Amino acid sequence: RDSVASRGLGDVYKRQSLFRILHAGVEVATSREYFFNNETRPNPDGTMVIQRTLEGTGLIEREGREFLVSKDRAMVFCYGENSCYSIAPGCDKYRFDYLGFCGEAGRSAFAELVDSCGPVIDLSPGTEGTLKFDALLARYMAKAFRDRYEMSAMTYEVIMSLLRQRSEVGAQSVAEMVAWEWIQSEFERPFNIKELASRLGVSREHLTRRFNKAFGLSPGSLLSRLRLEKGRSMVLGTGLDLETISNACGFADGNT
Repeated sequence: RDSVASRGLGDVYKRQSLFRILHAGVEVATSREYFFNNETRPNPDGTMVIQRTLEGTGLIEREGREFLVSKDRAMVFCYGENSCYSIAPGCDKYRFDYLGFCGEAGRSAFAELVDSCGPVIDLSPGTEGTLKFDALLARYMAKAFRDRYEMSAMTYEVIMSLLRQRSEVGAQSVAEMVAWEWIQSEFERPFNIKELASRLGVSREHLTRRFNKAFGLSPGSLLSRLRLEKGRSMVLGTGLDLETISNACGFADGNT
């Protein structure tokens, strides 16, 4: 009897440890009502999510910081964490695909991915991580897994590939990655792209070219978008004058 009970507990443990896809698909959001607060979502399975932008722009806020998620980028998050996500302000159509999965054995690897990359990762066409993500999504949608072990192995391979990509990018000290993070966190300060490029030891033209290739928009466009979005929010939500709002958003003056 003890042996039977042990085997039963072992089966339960293996099922909980293996990666298991809970939901996946392709969706379109066109309304500002598309908003989810991960901190308040029920989370009995320990759900982890990779959500890639196919068209338009998403927005994820984590621990008080906002990050735009443009085409061929993906937001990564867990239910229960201090984050929320939505369609980006000014975006009329946000189309995305996603994978939601669970599994205790890979939770530390997913946590390392989020910790090292932040809430937004690169899923550019042709990269190893993207190819494995696409294969996993297609296999799930076709209900073509041979068994739960193949599902778990393919999910783990996606995370490992994304971690490997991040490690390679980090080793190269790519200027556009540093610029993206700097603009996202420091856009309220009065700086321009030429000054940022100088800090990174590259020309403005070189940074703009690499940034546009990596993220699908120029660093100046991202900087302006973030500043304008905050300015619009302050105009609608405060009684402050334009000059004060402009200074708070990083613009040189109220006529900018």
